[in-house]
Amino acid sequence: KHMLEKKYVYLGRFGFDVGSGEAIMKAKWKKPIEFSGHNGYALLTVYGIFDENFSKHEKQPDVCLKSQGANQRFDISVPFDGSWMEPRRHPVKQFARTRLYHFFLQDCMNQLPVDKLSGLDQNNELELILELRNTDGSELSQEENGLIMPHFVMTLVFLFFFGHTLLNIIKHYKKEEQMDYPMLVLDAACFLEFLALLMETLHLVTIVYMGQSQFGTDFFSTMFSLLAQFTMTLLLIMIATGWSITYGKIEDLDLLLPLGALVAILHIIIGVVGKIADDHASKVHDYDGWTGVILVIVRLVFFCVFVGFAINTYSKAQKKIQSFVLRILLIGTVYLLTVPVVVTISTVFVDFLWRHYVITLGNMILQSVTVMLFAFQFSAKSSSYNSVSLKNSIFLPTNKGD
Repeated sequence: KHMLEKKYVYLGRFGFDVGSGEAIMKAKWKKPIEFSGHNGYALLTVYGIFDENFSKHEKQPDVCLKSQGANQRFDISVPFDGSWMEPRRHPVKQFARTRLYHFFLQDCMNQLPVDKLSGLDQNNELELILELRNTDGSELSQEENGLIMPHFVMTLVFLFFFGHTLLNIIKHYKKEEQMDYPMLVLDAACFLEFLALLMETLHLVTIVYMGQSQFGTDFFSTMFSLLAQFTMTLLLIMIATGWSITYGKIEDLDLLLPLGALVAILHIIIGVVGKIADDHASKVHDYDGWTGVILVIVRLVFFCVFVGFAINTYSKAQKKIQSFVLRILLIGTVYLLTVPVVVTISTVFVDFLWRHYVITLGNMILQSVTVMLFAFQFSAKSSSYNSVSLKNSIFLPTNKGD
């Protein structure tokens, strides 16, 4: 419909590696158009433009001048009778470097007889299928190429840590007849991160083998990831206040639970809005745009809260506990600052084509390592946490007030 009204429609973007890729285009009218001119079909033009030139393209007010500087061009013939056109195959060759293209469709030769259509026909729609294949034959854009194996490996790693931690929780409960709540929260974070990585792996696999993401895997990956980050952040902040090392009972639990639920819901809402904006042509990675900026700011706020509580706990604790607090401060700092630091470095120093790749791998590796180190603190008998936690130190105070 937008094609009839504006004679222009944005199709999408795709990164091609060095070599020969392919663009395959099909189109049809949703309803037949009663028009016998132009030999029974509309001759429309598909253009591809490099990403570095796209900002200039967006700012151009004249639709027919938007094709200036285009790097790829091919025509398609769409029958007015409502039938599918024969697939139009166009090679996309890269000789020097990987390129990210933005594709759009234009009718600047006035092939669409808008002024001659009836009111009903003017509400017609052009159905489009653009299939883009990378140089290896897959339908995975180059900025996501090579991410399947890292995601699959980390999925198995988090599955192992989830199972291992769960066994420790069960073992502790059978022995002490009480629940180890810090370890339970940690295991919940590991399980959510496992689900996030599993969904992202399935998202990439379905693109490769089915041509597009299926079953909402990309959306669920983002939601589980945000919940995992929130759960882990909450645990870090609670430990920083001294929970389980200087006090056991949480005061004002009736207030903290709704507050925590509210913050979690806000995380999800921001994530949902961010996924809705995913198709925006200029969005390079998950933290691009205003939703990403908000998530980074929230992360920095959590970091400040975490450091404040940790410093306060350190100043009042015994030397043995101070050593553990310093370790938690280091682990928490790396975990909470990974996203802001990696996003900032990638934005400033990394080529736009590789930002998604660097941010995804950087966040996944650094955050996974910190979660594993934190898990070790809870599960290993020789860890500093087990040497100072209330469950193993009868001389420590049992409530925050002490």
